[in-house]
Amino acid sequence: MKAIIKEIINNFAEQGIVFSNEQDFQFEMALALKTGNYGIKNVKLETISLEEDWNEIERKVLNRKKLNRQIKQYHDILVELSDDEYALIELKYKTPSKLCFYETSQGKTITFVQGDYNIGAYDFLEDIHRLETINNRYMSNDIQKKIKKSYAVFLTNDKNYRYNDFAKQREGKVQSPWVNYSICEGKIIKDGRIPFIINNREETKYTTPKGKCFDSISLKNKYGPFNWQNYELPNYNNYEDKKVNRKSCTCPGFSYLIVEVKPI
Repeated sequence: MKAIIKEIINNFAEQGIVFSNEQDFQFEMALALKTGNYGIKNVKLETISLEEDWNEIERKVLNRKKLNRQIKQYHDILVELSDDEYALIELKYKTPSKLCFYETSQGKTITFVQGDYNIGAYDFLEDIHRLETINNRYMSNDIQKKIKKSYAVFLTNDKNYRYNDFAKQREGKVQSPWVNYSICEGKIIKDGRIPFIINNREETKYTTPKGKCFDSISLKNKYGPFNWQNYELPNYNNYEDKKVNRKSCTCPGFSYLIVEVKPI
């Protein structure tokens, strides 16, 4: 399945596709999986999993009881491979803290400002955690019991994800609290809880200067070393050039990362 995802992404690049947003990426990936000659039975978007058994949910519905929204999780793509095997795919598409412009055979495209690459990397590791723990949740027809492997996929034109280890200290600044959450090239994420580093101490929570609170993520397996790949758009050749000035470059190269996850 990992090879299929890689082939599809490389085909997107060869066609000159620059996605306008994450939902665009999700839709095109699902369409390629469903219509390609990959032996896939079915594909669904935004599949739900719950903290409670479906029989309990049905009882609450029949008794007109309200459901707590916190028990729900949505998963980007559910792939039915056979009668007894499924896979989940979580996709991330992140852009830099500036407008970028591309012109390919598909037309002209702008990727809009996102930034916050430290939080983006955190969210990707959270996707891996969710895929690891899917067997602790409930899906319709007990599909969660038939998930053998899943995949977290990251596509970006922000080079911080591929090259920034979050360890460098700016002048007059302390070490980044996010240093353990980098997903850069060659990074190895160990199993166990991933602490934040605050005042040179390991902490399980971090509150940003804007007041947003994050809990540390715990993983059951080790991942890495991460191996990023070029998303090679025709006529663009700056995919691995770390010396390109991000502030002046209006069309930074895209890269992607695929991580295989086994549920616990």
